[in-house]
Amino acid sequence: LLTHLRENPSDAAGWERCARLALATTIPSARPLFDAITEQFPRSSLAWCWYVDAELSKNDAGTPDDEAIRAIFGKCLIPCPSALLWRRYASYMASTNDVTTEEGVNTMKSVYEYSVDVVGEDADAGDLWMDYCQFLRSTEATLIVTDVAVEQAPSARDMIVRRTYQKAISVPMHKLDAVYKAYEAFELEKNKALARALLQEIAPKLLLTRTALGKRKKVLAD
Repeated sequence: LLTHLRENPSDAAGWERCARLALATTIPSARPLFDAITEQFPRSSLAWCWYVDAELSKNDAGTPDDEAIRAIFGKCLIPCPSALLWRRYASYMASTNDVTTEEGVNTMKSVYEYSVDVVGEDADAGDLWMDYCQFLRSTEATLIVTDVAVEQAPSARDMIVRRTYQKAISVPMHKLDAVYKAYEAFELEKNKALARALLQEIAPKLLLTRTALGKRKKVLAD
């Protein structure tokens, strides 16, 4: 099949067969199939996600090959700026770093910051933003904020979480309402009186974002 596809790269039905076969095959046997698919369709985030998922969950060795997975991400992240793919990357990095240590937290802060810089404006970035905010909320405050006194770290972390949520809800993305509800819950949990003032303050910006999302959906539907 791969020989046929190399000689007939425009055979759409052949590539569909190749994809079905790759998805039904375990690692490492599936690698040549996924390599061929991603070489032919290097900007297909779905194909790259299939490849990563196979490496993570269908390896005959019983455990993922971290070197192989990192090599895949090294090939696809920049050429394929998809929020779905970058979220896979962030989730993988979260699974391989200990966020109870300063080193692990610094790594994940860099991963999330870089990810939202690249794909944070994507219509499908909602889950990535929520993962980022949840990471900030759930991680020890003194590891998130290292340049203040220990007793000030929780409030300093809350300010970072607040800024991140507010940046997220400025993006016209499909899960805007879910991100806003998570932000609202965060503020209400901290201080109900302050929450009302803050939520009222950002209401106009949220309205603008919802309007932009409506326009974006129309463009995507055309």
